[in-house]
Amino acid sequence: MKNITILLLVFAAQFSFAQSTDKVVDQYLSAMGGKSKLEGVKSMIASVEINTMGADMQGKVWYKDPNKQYSEITVMGSRIVSGFDGEKGWMINPMTGSSAPIDMTDDQIADSRKKGLRDMMLDLDGYQTEMIGDKSLNGQTYTAIAFTDKSTQTKVVKYFDPKTHLLAYDETENGILGKVYVHYNDYKDINGLKIAAQLDSYVDGNFETPMMSMKLTDIKLNEKIDDSRFKKPGVN
Repeated sequence: MKNITILLLVFAAQFSFAQSTDKVVDQYLSAMGGKSKLEGVKSMIASVEINTMGADMQGKVWYKDPNKQYSEITVMGSRIVSGFDGEKGWMINPMTGSSAPIDMTDDQIADSRKKGLRDMMLDLDGYQTEMIGDKSLNGQTYTAIAFTDKSTQTKVVKYFDPKTHLLAYDETENGILGKVYVHYNDYKDINGLKIAAQLDSYVDGNFETPMMSMKLTDIKLNEKIDDSRFKKPGVN
């Protein structure tokens, strides 16, 4: 009887955590502008300003549902171009001494598959979740949930602001850098949706100076983007 009681308590706790996870995600989706509005976003175009280790870069990014991506970034006078058509990815980087497009590595492709417009949706069907609860980070307390991708087993801890219910930080583990935190801030209202216009990356809990900062400006949603933009040049 005692063992049955323990099992029932464990089941009840797990069910409570699941409910809590669903509630936090639902609050997040509502704060973003609503699930239906997010599902209605089919493309995003934005200008970007990036600063990393003292180097300034400018460019533009294109996203198309569900995970197609294209970017043009100017670094020290050289234009670096990358694209992902949902299956294959490529990059042109003149700083490597070649102006020919090269294929992305398997790791880069796997990373690209996880990004894009659908990532804002936090589709729980694609993740195993673990409610961590209240957790302090950079002097504030957030609601933390661990999301583990079912296909890649990649884990990310997401920190939600308990007041605004918006996503504040992502925490991932990097084999070289240690823990990497991405701070989502300066949310802008774009067509009734909240979009983070500033992303700051910090390494190993050092929040004084970001390793990289990216600012989004001139954000446009649902502009028409032809699929040819994402294809590798020279490939039909």
